[in-house]
Amino acid sequence: ITEKTWKGLLYGIPTLICGSPGIEKKLKNYGFKFPNNSDYDHLQGFERIDAMIKFMYQDHNMQELEDIGRHNFELAWNKRHLMNLFLEHIKKGQ
Repeated sequence: ITEKTWKGLLYGIPTLICGSPGIEKKLKNYGFKFPNNSDYDHLQGFERIDAMIKFMYQDHNMQELEDIGRHNFELAWNKRHLMNLFLEHIKKGQ
């Protein structure tokens, strides 16, 4: 998870990740949220980019995006949550 991803989460803006397949699933497991109608996390490379562009051109529920941004902002700044994630990785030896 790069600093570019964290930047979006810390600013409280809905974030799309042009990364490896499954990266959004991993972040969801950490408690972060993404729009329900996104369907590109399994793709990579140009296929992923193309699907992300198509997603951005769709009509979106702005209230949902605002709620996602707020949720991710609060979670990204929650020191206790971040420390627990860090400690889980140490326990697993990751």
